Amino acid sequence: MRTNGWYAASLLLSITLSLGPLWFDHSTAAATEDNEFSLETLTRQYHWILYVDVERLNDYLKYPRSTLNPLDRFIVSYQQTAAAFILRETSSPSYTPFKYEEFWYHDAKPIGFRRYKDVPMPMHDQGAIFFRFPADSSGMFNSPEATANCAMRLLVEASVRRSIVAAIIVPQMFFERVSTALGNFGFYPVGASLAGQGAQSTVRLISYPKGLERYFYLDSSKAQ
Repeated sequence: MRTNGWYAASLLLSITLSLGPLWFDHSTAAATEDNEFSLETLTRQYHWILYVDVERLNDYLKYPRSTLNPLDRFIVSYQQTAAAFILRETSSPSYTPFKYEEFWYHDAKPIGFRRYKDVPMPMHDQGAIFFRFPADSSGMFNSPEATANCAMRLLVEASVRRSIVAAIIVPQMFFERVSTALGNFGFYPVGASLAGQGAQSTVRLISYPKGLERYFYLDSSKAQ
């Protein structure tokens, strides 16, 4: 994905407006991974990984006439990979991920955000955003749309650091809905009409298990 200062500014102006408001406070559900998405494999492809573990909170804020139940919690952890340490010729690398931030959604709408610490996303390094869902995600009907929203927020955060999001990895069962939801932020499948005159770049959406892959271009003039 190509990034520069102008592109980051374009993202902030066109995408952030369509993300919706979030309450900001400064103060795992694991998915099954095959070998294609093991750390050993990913570390050869990316300098950093943002793992996003998604969980459904069915009992949180559950009271009569509650308008915020159930909630989906997106917990973001940051991990540098061996590729980053090799690139900088550093020794004794630590691969331990740490919690970066989390997002809260209801009915695919963002309602909360908490950042725990900043992360080192070096300029021009390439990373991946990896969404991991519970084994049983059958009741998480609006999560694909929330996933697209969360992915765009993380894409903006990486872009302002001039770091590169090379791939967004999502469960295969949600791939098509996430793909459709990306259109709300001005991303369209490569091969679609390029009639818009807005800023353009590309991002790759990958499914796990592996099997589906699609490239998208950004047309910021069409972001909702």
